[in-house]
Amino acid sequence: MDFTSTISQFYKKEIIQSHIEEIPPLTYAGFSNLERFTCSSCLKQIGDLAFVNCKSLEEIRFNESLEAIGKGAFGNCWSLKDLNLYPTKIKSFNTNVYTDNKALYYGYGQICNIVFPKTLERIEGIITSESCFEIPNPETEILIEPCVKNNEIIIIAPANSKAHEYAIAHKLTFVELTDGDQVNTTVYKTDDKKIGR
Repeated sequence: MDFTSTISQFYKKEIIQSHIEEIPPLTYAGFSNLERFTCSSCLKQIGDLAFVNCKSLEEIRFNESLEAIGKGAFGNCWSLKDLNLYPTKIKSFNTNVYTDNKALYYGYGQICNIVFPKTLERIEGIITSESCFEIPNPETEILIEPCVKNNEIIIIAPANSKAHEYAIAHKLTFVELTDGDQVNTTVYKTDDKKIGR
């Protein structure tokens, strides 16, 4: 990546990336004006701390070529609430994408809604804030450790999936994902008591 062209984007509110396969570590770190970012259609990897301290970043649009996101890539992105990873090819996701799990200088951020792709095989890490995970692949293995109240984590996934089993085992709120991509209008608590959505 051309360092000069990156610096010229420092004050922009929106960046639309083109023809880049990798965002190296720290590339957009501290771009405090950045609100929206569109990934290149050929982007395969986002490096460690790539967007750390982008405190105004509200939206990032991913494309189907993305395969990996590095540690702390969205750390301290306090305005970023949602990650729609559905279009990507990510197979593994670690929650240290937005926190290092030890609250070091790149912090926790506020990401609370993540939609995963059907290619996802594994989720791991520690959850330290209210979170909602939509997991369409029934075979996705979940190895996350909740460090919040159980009612602050919602798992949206197909019935009888590994994610459903995880929700039951950890007494988390579960929402059945039906018809491929449709979320039911009723949230089911794992003790089979229905609560309104």
